[in-house]
Amino acid sequence: MLTLTDILEILGVVAVAVTLVLVLQFRRRGKADHDLHYSTENVCPHLKPALDLLLERGNRVKSVGQVAREFPLEIHLVGKFDPQGLYDELKMEPPAQVSERGVLFCKDDWCEIHPGE
Repeated sequence: MLTLTDILEILGVVAVAVTLVLVLQFRRRGKADHDLHYSTENVCPHLKPALDLLLERGNRVKSVGQVAREFPLEIHLVGKFDPQGLYDELKMEPPAQVSERGVLFCKDDWCEIHPGE
């Protein structure tokens, strides 16, 4: 037979589990909002039209950041796109280019937009 202590312990475990799920959802949503805001504010003006078009088409920012100061700002997206096709569609010009790694790249401002998988 369950005692009052057992019942309280079960209720406590359930409350902690529910709280954990809610906190993780809030954290994930907050990070997604931060990444979207950070990427739209910090993308270089040469690649901004490409990022805006991709976001309008339903791509989402997966992650954004810089490994170190000597590396470019990397914006990783969820959703595939053809960097060369987008470059041609928007009639982009240097310093924006498609790198040999298959990403949109601005060599002046050190900024990259990576297609998703």
